[in-house]
Amino acid sequence: MQLFIRAEGNPSIGLGHIMRCYALAETCHALSIPVTFLCSQETHDFLISRHGFDCSIMVLQNTDKTEQKNARAVSANEIAALLPQDAVLVLDGYQFEHAYQHAMKQAGIKFAYFDDINLFYQHKLMPKEPELKHCADIIINGAESAFNMNYEHNAVNSKLCLGNQYLLLRREFHHLHPTPITHRDSLLINFGGADIHNYSTQLLIALDKLGFSAPIILVTGAAFTHQEALTKSMRNLSKLAFSVQHIHDAQKMAPLMQESRLAVCAAGGTQFELLSCATPSILVVVADNQLPATLHAAKQGWSDICEWQEKVDIAALAEKIIAQWQDEADIQSKFEKAVRHQQDLNFAGAENILKVLTELAHS
Repeated sequence: MQLFIRAEGNPSIGLGHIMRCYALAETCHALSIPVTFLCSQETHDFLISRHGFDCSIMVLQNTDKTEQKNARAVSANEIAALLPQDAVLVLDGYQFEHAYQHAMKQAGIKFAYFDDINLFYQHKLMPKEPELKHCADIIINGAESAFNMNYEHNAVNSKLCLGNQYLLLRREFHHLHPTPITHRDSLLINFGGADIHNYSTQLLIALDKLGFSAPIILVTGAAFTHQEALTKSMRNLSKLAFSVQHIHDAQKMAPLMQESRLAVCAAGGTQFELLSCATPSILVVVADNQLPATLHAAKQGWSDICEWQEKVDIAALAEKIIAQWQDEADIQSKFEKAVRHQQDLNFAGAENILKVLTELAHS
């Protein structure tokens, strides 16, 4: 089998989709399975900046930067012409909407689709809209919430790879031994790979106003475009009661999460990394596709959830952080629950996915 991955990462759509595929590519490399990314020049530049990245990349010339409305700029026939006979394609991104996937199927491409919320089924629930059937050969959703997504109704011709056994985690998060909560003293802030609205800077200012005094680790992603505003604010807040360690485009997140007593992060794939590190968390939902898995994490008891898809309430978030930070019993309880649920994580997700993809390639 030769695996091809079609995904993007940039300031407009964030880095979650490309990082999920990166986790799959890591295992491909470990198992000597050829893998090639099909992406824009911008995503190419991000991928080659990853330490240890060792995969092939084909830069597609006709991609739209945001790809929210123009994913078909690179047609299915163009993609098909790039793929050898034993190839399997993986799609990850909501820009690859139903019409695009249908074109892939019509072109005879064998492909899998990473999904989070079964948007095609939700389309059926809209007034006067037709039901959209999945046409991917394989649907992959590694969250336990996947079993409540109604795939059995609109993916009847797709192989369903749902739940924990298909969860993708980068290898730095495999089989960690959590640092005791008594040995942690930092607050971790990370609003994802892009943080389009610059919540990072706003939250620092709000915490300063409320007199927060513990050390802060602030991580901004490679697609973060507000460096100048952040730097200016940190200069203006030079007399902060807390120290701030700002790390841009962190290549290793596990050590930072392991030393954090509490994390405030955008929800998404990051929440599984936090669980692997047994880090008590406040998960901020900034997109609808993050909600189902985050609700499941909140039920597990190691994290709290803030549903602010439209706009994050920074003042309320700062108050919540301080209240939680001061509640030692709650922090201890969340840590213990995280340790317990960390043991349920499946670190063979990539291998399980590759097994199914190989079967598809040979079918």
